[in-house]
Amino acid sequence: MASTMPAGTLVIAEKLRRNHWHKIQNRVVVVAVGKRLVAGRVKQNDLREQGVFLLYSDSHTTADPFLLPIASIRGLWLVEEFLERKQIR
Repeated sequence: MASTMPAGTLVIAEKLRRNHWHKIQNRVVVVAVGKRLVAGRVKQNDLREQGVFLLYSDSHTTADPFLLPIASIRGLWLVEEFLERKQIR
């Protein structure tokens, strides 16, 4: 399966308030963690019970989910649309 967001993909995303994070299920998100951004699909949302997201890659090249504790999240955006980006040379 091809990656949903290849490198360089532009996205339209909505920043979510922290009190809405527990509602996210089976959606692609971009998360600010430390000094980096992480993108993935929320397939298991355990924020209320265990305080973590499990983010999965839509590509089969990444087999393991990425465990993301709520304490490490600085911001979260819900991806609404993907825009292809043409390479400029």
